[in-house]
Amino acid sequence: MSRTLVEILRRLRLSGIVLDTAVKENTMTRLYYTPKEVAEILGISDDAVLDLVNSGSMPAFRVSARITRIPIAAFNQWRAGYTPRRRKVTIRPAQRHVVIGEGESLPAPSRLAPR
Repeated sequence: MSRTLVEILRRLRLSGIVLDTAVKENTMTRLYYTPKEVAEILGISDDAVLDLVNSGSMPAFRVSARITRIPIAAFNQWRAGYTPRRRKVTIRPAQRHVVIGEGESLPAPSRLAPR
């Protein structure tokens, strides 16, 4: 290792940020469960978990069209009997008429240089 890297690691170790310079497995605390993990915990199928999520009775969010994550804290509350309140999202027209470019003018046309 380079001398500066060794010095940085020593300072971090002294500050308590780095306990060991060896690479460890995933030691970060997890924040989310996958539907498969929740299904194993509850003893039901993955599809049943996704049905609970889609019906709104289990708190979760979509990371993408195919990926759903369930926050561990919200899942623990749900198991204790808490039912999340779903907000209804409605799409309606704007309250006032919006004119794009109102009060603006186009720049004067520029002449192109001949080739």
